Amino acid sequence: MSFDLKQSLNFAELKRSRKIQQHNENRKKIRRVYYESSLIDNLSFHVSDELPNVVSTLALNMNTNPESTNKIVHDCLSKVLFEKDAQDEDNIINLEEIQSNAVNCVIIDHNHRIDLKFLSITGDSPALRNILKFIGHGGYFCCNFCYTRGQHIERKRQYFYEKKPVLRYSSTYNKESAAAEKTKKIIYGHKGISILQNILDTKLPEAIIIDYQHVSLLRHTKTVLSTIYKQFNPSHRRLIDIKLKNQCFPHFFNRRMIPFKNLSFIKAIELRNILLYGFLPLSYEFMNREQLAHFALFICSFRLYHSQPPMFGRETVRIANQLFEQYYKDHKKFYRLIQNYVLHLHSHYGNQYVNYGSLANIGCFSQEDLLGHISSNTHGTRYYGDQIVHYYNIDFSLNNRLSKAKYEIYSKPIDLNADFIIDNYSIIIEYHNRICKCLNISKCISIYRRCIIRNNTFHSLLYKRGTKSKSYFISYYTSTNDDEKYFGFIHLFFYCKDTTYAVIERFQNMQKFSSSFKSSSYFDLLKKPLDSCFSIVSKEPSDIFDIVEIGHIIKHCIVFDFEQHLIVTEVSAYHEHD
Repeated sequence: MSFDLKQSLNFAELKRSRKIQQHNENRKKIRRVYYESSLIDNLSFHVSDELPNVVSTLALNMNTNPESTNKIVHDCLSKVLFEKDAQDEDNIINLEEIQSNAVNCVIIDHNHRIDLKFLSITGDSPALRNILKFIGHGGYFCCNFCYTRGQHIERKRQYFYEKKPVLRYSSTYNKESAAAEKTKKIIYGHKGISILQNILDTKLPEAIIIDYQHVSLLRHTKTVLSTIYKQFNPSHRRLIDIKLKNQCFPHFFNRRMIPFKNLSFIKAIELRNILLYGFLPLSYEFMNREQLAHFALFICSFRLYHSQPPMFGRETVRIANQLFEQYYKDHKKFYRLIQNYVLHLHSHYGNQYVNYGSLANIGCFSQEDLLGHISSNTHGTRYYGDQIVHYYNIDFSLNNRLSKAKYEIYSKPIDLNADFIIDNYSIIIEYHNRICKCLNISKCISIYRRCIIRNNTFHSLLYKRGTKSKSYFISYYTSTNDDEKYFGFIHLFFYCKDTTYAVIERFQNMQKFSSSFKSSSYFDLLKKPLDSCFSIVSKEPSDIFDIVEIGHIIKHCIVFDFEQHLIVTEVSAYHEHD
């Protein structure tokens, strides 16, 4: 038989086109479940979701407990998918097919099963608009949680304070979205049925988490600070910019604060540090007292919602909501045409706090960092999903390998100082003689430069490698039965008779910080939260030295110069992504 070159080329081209078509069809599959041996344990399974540019494979070890499983599913499917820049609705996969085609649990063997729960959704406003089939923030009735309509004033949509806004409930939310889907009209903000409605285990709109880093920091705080900065005269602007730039923080603050003149390039974390810690002490001498007291309502409210553990226990949410309500009510007295949608969203933080806890628990920028890293380090592909999962698989495998022991909270001294001459500290010798009868003090006592307390590292003045950071100024109690909080810096840590102690030079507590706002009409509201967040101490340390067990040390503190004194404030939360 003669060889037909043309026929062979046509056959090869047809085979190639079929292969490409098959490949494209495989890429469009919604879910496939398969088993694959783990690199570490040889007993992990992979749930593969072909979601374009998002997550294609999710590896969970068979020993994963329910809490970590819920966290993984929530982080990977709820956050990673919807925190990306908003896409066209046609580009969003219909996730209802995932619900209908997949079981609610994955059975590994007779003794192991993993239940999948879809808790909530978070993201910025454009992303939520698309995934929820809801009108954007430029339209009327754009709030997912209530029926506030908004007013169009001077080409801007304004949302003024309402004492009791009419809330949306899950039953009416579903009916209105169904009616909008049927009539193809916008009904109280609904444009149709969300593709998540039958997937989320929490009903809408309770399943929606307000992304505070976009709403509170990048939008509202940035807008208000920009307005206030323009009100300062040029000399005051230069002074506050210098103070912001030179302010010191503990060593674990990877970002500090930047001057307001660079506000266009500011990061959310830098805004968080300005709002939580720096603005109130540093701007006190430049601002009108009533306006500063008004903004202090927002700062204290935000601080309470962010605090961990809750600053006032069960009363935290009530006090925080009361502070913001007054701030929102009087906002138009001090600012014009910035009573916008993001300001209104803060009125729903109370319900969100009850449902999901501290704002420090629900930050979503760590997932955006992952996507940004993948985008900057792709290896010749347009499909980021596989690479995102590749890094997740590495992370899960390492955690499964390293987390054999139960997570424990521990405290121990580190960084031994063997050359320390203890004779220079008579207070340590006297304390040793009270608790120990031995005669060889140099062998009985060990001196340390640093100490880990409840998994957080504290420095002392002996530690010289902290550069510009200040991780030695702390809040503490002198004993278990002492309710008064003191402030000071740690000279050193020493270990004696199976106990670690800190030698602390105390700063004298001065008047309450709230007394600076006595002339303000907001004094009664501010007194309790303001004095809990900020304290005024002497400019120089007193001659009082305290030796306390490290368990009585509370938190790191940030210190600001304030007239003839110092303003001290504790770290709000330790574990939030920085």
